[in-house]
Amino acid sequence: MMTFNEFAKTVKAMIEKKLKGVTVVANEVEKNNGLKLHGLTIQNGETNVAPCIYLDCYFEKYQLSEMDIADAVDQIVKVYEEHRPTHDLDVSLFTDFSNARDKVRARLVNTRMNEELLEKIPHREFLDLSLIYCVEYTCEKTDGIASIRITNDHIDMWGVSEEDLYQIVQENMKADDQSVIVSLAELVKGMLQIDDAEIEESMDSANIPMYVLTNKSKLNGAVEIINDNTLRKFSDTLEKDFFILPSSTHEVIMVPAENDSDSGTFAEMVKEVNSTQVLPNEVLSNHVYKYERQSGKLLIAA
Repeated sequence: MMTFNEFAKTVKAMIEKKLKGVTVVANEVEKNNGLKLHGLTIQNGETNVAPCIYLDCYFEKYQLSEMDIADAVDQIVKVYEEHRPTHDLDVSLFTDFSNARDKVRARLVNTRMNEELLEKIPHREFLDLSLIYCVEYTCEKTDGIASIRITNDHIDMWGVSEEDLYQIVQENMKADDQSVIVSLAELVKGMLQIDDAEIEESMDSANIPMYVLTNKSKLNGAVEIINDNTLRKFSDTLEKDFFILPSSTHEVIMVPAENDSDSGTFAEMVKEVNSTQVLPNEVLSNHVYKYERQSGKLLIAA
């Protein structure tokens, strides 16, 4: 059985032989919460964009004898052919900040779990979290959204500061509000396709009204907790304070605050779910937050 490095070198060589005229470059990509993935960037020389295909999942299947190397190479080539860029990316999106400005968005990550990453990128601490920045753009083949994380090198090139990025994110959030709030009961009903009576009976048994806050894409939607307008409107609708349970980097759960002592119970719930149900790179925090309606502030409750 090959080691990962041996596997990667073999796959790289086989792809270069199978796809004539391409250059394959191995690289390591730092993801959220310290996760590091290993990919192959396949450059064909026809465009200035090259897809990066991660090897980790293929190696895992190889180790489990669910896939041999030839099968892995065939699947990687298939993925490449399906997603191979056919047009150049307009580099002025990154060289000229005026082109990137309205595409700047933010993400929330756990500060303690991303100390190494945060040294390389502009960020702002927020409770036990950190706000980081990216440029979003539309993928030509799928019309989906892709993003590139903004690094210290980017802001040095642009001549902008972290404070500039923060203000721009706030402006872009107001100009294009992506926040979505739905009751947890309604979300579960849609996911499981069960009828109203069944879901109401199930959710009512807990006797706790819960609401999910995310964004329209349901990706990295936990960042909506920095959207003051959304939190204020929700609090006004409830006419009370509420707790925020960070269920993942993609969404949070909001619960009306009936008793401050509930925060400890909710924190235990969050820790349990994070340790058993959430992917390690999608964990946001083990803390529970509280939005105070009168002050308009978001605090760590437990």
